[in-house]
Amino acid sequence: MAACTMRVSFDLESENGIRRYAEFIDRAADLVVGYGGSLSGEHGDGQSRARLLPKMFGPELIQAFGEFKAVRDPDNKLNPHKVVDAYLPTEKVAARRGL
Repeated sequence: MAACTMRVSFDLESENGIRRYAEFIDRAADLVVGYGGSLSGEHGDGQSRARLLPKMFGPELIQAFGEFKAVRDPDNKLNPHKVVDAYLPTEKVAARRGL
């Protein structure tokens, strides 16, 4: 098992920079999954990766997660938008910037 941690700087102050960041993480996720890797980190999936989980688990399993959550948490009070109906990785960045 190997882990790769890196820091890549993106201009998160502009629409173009946020778009480039979104394209990068989408392509990086495809690359990781293509080599049989995991998008999850040592501390779970996190909001930044949750929307990418269908690439790793597939739509059927993500749908099963949603169905399970609907039964166990019908009011959606436990960790809303964390795995089921997750935010886009750039959604909160753009909102903070007023974009």
